[in-house]
Amino acid sequence: MNYSSVSIEFILSMYSNREVKNATLITSIYDEKTRLLLEELKKNFSGKGDFTVTVNGSFSRLRSYIVKFTVLKHPETMRGLILTNLNELTPPNSELMVNLKSMDFRILNVSNNKVRVCVEMYFQPWKAYNNVTFHIKAIQYESKVLADEKWIHNVNLSPERTEILRSTLVIPDKYNYLIVVEAWRNGFLVKSWKNVLNLNPEKPVKNVTQVNFSSKRFIKPLPQPVPRTTYKKTPGFEVLVTLLVIVLTCWRFRRERKD
Repeated sequence: MNYSSVSIEFILSMYSNREVKNATLITSIYDEKTRLLLEELKKNFSGKGDFTVTVNGSFSRLRSYIVKFTVLKHPETMRGLILTNLNELTPPNSELMVNLKSMDFRILNVSNNKVRVCVEMYFQPWKAYNNVTFHIKAIQYESKVLADEKWIHNVNLSPERTEILRSTLVIPDKYNYLIVVEAWRNGFLVKSWKNVLNLNPEKPVKNVTQVNFSSKRFIKPLPQPVPRTTYKKTPGFEVLVTLLVIVLTCWRFRRERKD
């Protein structure tokens, strides 16, 4: 699979109570919208009882297809399927199995009608990935105008921990924003998440309750980074425990002899 096409192998299960020799399987590929025949593949096969026949085809990721399989001279064996959403398939080097567990906003300061806000993102990956790029955007909610954006490059993700990323945006106060977080790999956008930042108490975003809100009341500094804990074996600890067991055993043995 690449960015324009995908190769698919079809595995057909067949059964015949007598030996089949040099039969021909015809694979007809049609455009799903126009119903036009695009390609016809032929393959000879032999077999008896339960056996399988494989057929390989290449398909553009921009189309949907109808694929029909027919054994020549045996039209009653016709089978078919529809291939859709091939554009949703992701090449391995652009795959990103990660979940954004939470997105929080921290107001750092307010000055000259500008709000400096920190976007805190908590990512939980299912696999390890290197050199992931994240794009954080603040889009004014009603006008869809881009207010600010930041890029975070060369992020390494590990399934052994939750990765916390922070990005600071400077945006006009008293507006509502759609905060968009995009994940990029190898130059391709592979995932995106969205959340609403409501800084206009007089005009709340739909489905958001109106509140008496002032940005200056929520100024809070960034927390100090928490060092990651690593666990190491204490040198000689196992030997100390073993010696302690031996001493206790000898003391108990001598006490029993005295008794």
